[in-house]
Amino acid sequence: MNAYFISSRSFLLVSIFILFRSNLVSGQSIGPNPDVASLIQTVKAQIQTVEDLKKQNAELTLKNEEFANRLKSLESKIDPVIAKAKAQTPTLPHAVSESADVKPPQPSSTVHAQIPVDFKLELPQSFSEFQALPNSDISEPVQAPTFPISTLSSSDLAPAIAPLQTKASGYLLGRYDNGFLLVAPKDPKETPFAMKVNLVSQERYTGFFRNVDQWQPHHTKPSLPVYNRSTFDVNRAYLGFSGFALDPKLQYSFTLATTSTVNVSYILAVLGYQFNKEFGLFAGFNKVPGSREWFESFKSTMGVDRSMATTFFRPSMSPGVWITGEPLTNFHYYGMISNSINSFSQLGDRQTTQMCYSGNLWWEPLGSFGPGFADEEYHKELAIRLGTTGLYERQNRELLYTTFQDNPENTVTRLSNGNPIFTPGAIAPGVSLLSATNRFWSLDAGLKYRGFSLSGEYYMRWLDNFQTDKPLPAIQKIFDQGGYTQLSYAVIPKKLELYGKTSVVAGPYGSGDDYGGGLNWYINSSRKWRATAEVLQVNRSPAFNILTPYRIGQSGTFMMFQLVTDF
Repeated sequence: MNAYFISSRSFLLVSIFILFRSNLVSGQSIGPNPDVASLIQTVKAQIQTVEDLKKQNAELTLKNEEFANRLKSLESKIDPVIAKAKAQTPTLPHAVSESADVKPPQPSSTVHAQIPVDFKLELPQSFSEFQALPNSDISEPVQAPTFPISTLSSSDLAPAIAPLQTKASGYLLGRYDNGFLLVAPKDPKETPFAMKVNLVSQERYTGFFRNVDQWQPHHTKPSLPVYNRSTFDVNRAYLGFSGFALDPKLQYSFTLATTSTVNVSYILAVLGYQFNKEFGLFAGFNKVPGSREWFESFKSTMGVDRSMATTFFRPSMSPGVWITGEPLTNFHYYGMISNSINSFSQLGDRQTTQMCYSGNLWWEPLGSFGPGFADEEYHKELAIRLGTTGLYERQNRELLYTTFQDNPENTVTRLSNGNPIFTPGAIAPGVSLLSATNRFWSLDAGLKYRGFSLSGEYYMRWLDNFQTDKPLPAIQKIFDQGGYTQLSYAVIPKKLELYGKTSVVAGPYGSGDDYGGGLNWYINSSRKWRATAEVLQVNRSPAFNILTPYRIGQSGTFMMFQLVTDF
């Protein structure tokens, strides 16, 4: 601009000099000349234009500086909002992912973890304030700036998340957070509905090499054959939906489960209201608490499945109501009233008004113990869990008691030789049991520290108050006991661990035990993708469940390979 101004003044001086010289040459005197006056006026006008341009340039410089300052101010105000949005990314409770592991939402972990209620993205100023600057001969309109809205952060397993649209509906769609988030509200108070889906599968190879050809349990004739086995199975496959509706505290889960072991599919549903961290009320078809290892998900077992002792003593599943909560820090409870310890064989026609009463308490005095038994999370500080479970039921012989294999997760109450207690002649020859009282109690403990874990549980069961079709000779009470112990060590933290385990069942009708070990490979350093190889020696198995390797009377060696995925 200054160069333009200097050149204009030079042009004026040169022009005057030329006119002056031409007048001298022509002999004309220097005086008023219309051409010269016109030229002078033109030059002055150009000089004034240059001065105006200099003034506009200064004004533009000030406006550009002001505009830059506004941009910096707007960025500083938007960044905290984006950070807050990332920090408040909605987290839904896990979908119920298996029939045997329809674990109700736990208040200490996912039950009361609500979707944030103030998920809003507010811009501090309207974009309309960034107006175009005035037009001039040498300037163009300055357009209002546009700013891309940052995407929410993804979880460790999440794919890229679609950008959040400022004018979208009140829901977040299409992301991953320990499950596929189908829909979640930005503000649960305004749009109270959320749904997440989980896909779980358990593929297993089982090879069994028998040590005996037959098994002769007490009071049973003829003997039972024992077979070798070599099978591939999809032991468990689940499609689970979970979330809340109408109110963020009104939670639901809906699970479709199937298995190739008996080609059975079934549906489970749970509905409940988590009033606060201390108390939640739920109803549905769920696990009856009766063992720590049973209460934990099959996805978190030490090896391929639960121990033989747990399979023998544990209850099954039933419709009912339950309460759960964390009234004190790291102290949890779970109490349930259900139709029975096992409702799969009863259908809708129960022949008694008796109910099953069960409960579970556990305490983690040094902080969160985490899921399962192995220290996959690699606790840098010692973690301890102490727990107990109790159960009471007056059991009656149902007309459909022989259908206990209709559901793969079904179990029945058995004697320590493996015979169901209501089988004719099981307790005494020629005598059939019609009803009995079942009292059960267990104690459990576990610790985790820097990849090392040690856990165990002791079971006690009393059967008494027998009612039979004939007089029962000299049998007033049956007491069975047993338990399991298991330990593991992470050779490669969060990646590869070795483990060993054993369990035993003992009672007046016989005893059985198993022992073995193997390795777990956490393929992506999480429980969501785990491969397991296990070798197990079993002697006189009293346990039976179609989804486990255990069959009545087995003595021999198992070789098992398994892959568990949880998406």
